[in-house]
Amino acid sequence: MAGRFALLANELHVACARRNAWLQIRAPGSIQAKALGPARRRQLVDHLRAVWQVSIRRACAALQAERSSYHYHGKRQDPVAVKARIKAIAETRVRYGYRRNTVLLKREGWFVNGKRIYRLYKELGLQLRNKTPKRKVKAKQRAKAGSC
Repeated sequence: MAGRFALLANELHVACARRNAWLQIRAPGSIQAKALGPARRRQLVDHLRAVWQVSIRRACAALQAERSSYHYHGKRQDPVAVKARIKAIAETRVRYGYRRNTVLLKREGWFVNGKRIYRLYKELGLQLRNKTPKRKVKAKQRAKAGSC
């Protein structure tokens, strides 16, 4: 019985050591190198094609890179232009918030969403302060009547 327990304890110790080793591989300054980004992979594929004069398919296969990632072109727009347009709208329509400005930008043909406009609004410091609601007349009368 003791021998069996010792074997199980040994297996458990080995499993824990493996798990900890797996965690250590991903630690900063570890042996494993950081994965390449899509832009760097494109550069390497282009370099392979220029030096070895092979097709995109063969260069991607040699580097184990996806061809779809090589051909992908992002649709992201320059945030500087969007920021400038948001500032222009905010100057002309002072009381408009980010939601109304999102609608206006979409009407003008910008590909934006509310979360992105909200983030840019905060970066530009354009958030409006909330107005305090006006008190009702009856509420004031009740407050006066209660104090007597």
